[in-house]
Amino acid sequence: MKNALIIFAKSPKGGDVKTRLAGHLTDAERLGLYTALLEATIGKLNDIENVDTLISYTPPEGGEYFREFGLGMFPQSGGDIGRRMHLALDRVLEDGYQKAVLVGVDIPGLSARTVLQAFELLSEHDVVFGPARDGGYYLVGLKAPEEEIFKDIEWSSGNALRQSIQKAEASGKSVACTEELSDIDTAEDIKELRHKDTT
Repeated sequence: MKNALIIFAKSPKGGDVKTRLAGHLTDAERLGLYTALLEATIGKLNDIENVDTLISYTPPEGGEYFREFGLGMFPQSGGDIGRRMHLALDRVLEDGYQKAVLVGVDIPGLSARTVLQAFELLSEHDVVFGPARDGGYYLVGLKAPEEEIFKDIEWSSGNALRQSIQKAEASGKSVACTEELSDIDTAEDIKELRHKDTT
């Protein structure tokens, strides 16, 4: 199969989660929120036609939690978020997949349709991003390793997507984007999510 989807996840049993919400939610609430987002994401994306779904997890000892989902999985490598994403994508491309898409787990609006759109865009472009409303991105797709787009990026800032696109274009790569979606990183994100749930 030529398409690989990597779900980039942290084991809820192996480390602190949603740390940017520490002042707004208790540890138990943050854990519950993250676990719900994680399991909903895997549930929506674990059986997309013509796509192999894999889980790349951290910490290295957190694999036991993910075995229950019955998917291929491998631990994330070391380094910052950019290096870990690069190495995960590089790994599946070296395994023979022709297209690789990586997604986070804290995007309630992410669907199989968006993932399939990313694979379609990769037929005509070198790099695909899924823009998040906070200026980052929830999805990145490649056909060949592109280490430069992950270097010297202001992660967890409103500049991450812009800087990554600039890096790709400076390397002569064509870029496309899927739809803009919201992730859940701040108290405002939670308020917006609750508002949507009640309307």
